[in-house]
Amino acid sequence: MGLVIVLLLAALLLVVGGLWLGAAVYVFSNAQKRRLPNAWLWGLGTLVSGPVGLIAYLVDRPPSRRTPCSFCGEMILETDVRCPYCSRECHGGFPHGACPR
Repeated sequence: MGLVIVLLLAALLLVVGGLWLGAAVYVFSNAQKRRLPNAWLWGLGTLVSGPVGLIAYLVDRPPSRRTPCSFCGEMILETDVRCPYCSRECHGGFPHGACPR
């Protein structure tokens, strides 16, 4: 009986630890995609504080605005460097982050 409890607690610890680490990775990658200057700080803060950091990031992050890609017409984030649909490169400085033709 004692071994079963230890194994269940170990499995629970792995699941919670995986979710904790996954939240930090999500926050860091999302902050990088939105080109936030302190993406690493958001990721580290979420790694340290877990769900509190994730909730703080979700409340504080800037809204994502979408614009059509000038090449394929699919809606992409204004901050996307590359269209995820047609893989054409889009660079800043264009109206609403749209790709040049």
